[in-house]
Amino acid sequence: MKYDKLALFAGGELISVLLIADPIREDAVRVVRQLHSLGVDKICMMTKDSGRTAASVAAKVGVDEYHYELLPEDKADFIRREHEAGRKVIMVGDGINDTPALSEADVGVAINSGASIAKQIADITISEDDLSGLVYTKRLSDALMKRIDDPYGPEEHDAAVERLERYYKIRPGDHHGSPGLFIFLISFILGSSKGPFSRAV
Repeated sequence: MKYDKLALFAGGELISVLLIADPIREDAVRVVRQLHSLGVDKICMMTKDSGRTAASVAAKVGVDEYHYELLPEDKADFIRREHEAGRKVIMVGDGINDTPALSEADVGVAINSGASIAKQIADITISEDDLSGLVYTKRLSDALMKRIDDPYGPEEHDAAVERLERYYKIRPGDHHGSPGLFIFLISFILGSSKGPFSRAV
């Protein structure tokens, strides 16, 4: 592991050297690998740490890019440049210094053990102190988009309506003025019987 060095002098003499390093999260390598396998093609690390420390961590974790010695606004500026390049950005952060970038991103994700302000600004908060929630969220969103892009046919629709009426006593006119609710219930029934949607729910 590489360290940042902090020298302590007294009376013009070197009396101590402190070696400082942030430990790598145990789940970081696995999560980066899984996100890559799910089609996330660019994973960047942004940090206030020195280039030496950032390079060491980035190599171990397996990110595609790393940017170091950044101020909070630098992180937000990076996301703006990515937007200008036509990319969608998910920002994961847990500190006060991450809040400008969390706000600027298309989706901001905070960790439950992080700062309160980060959780308030983020769109999603992972309830456990485990980055695996990112992988679950990606799989869930892929499953939902697949359901949207691969709509059910008329026969499946009729079968779902019949199930609602028979087992749940719900008819198309009995949804309190919310056609979206009835459509959602149909989608839920269809999704619960096949495909990845059932596992996501």
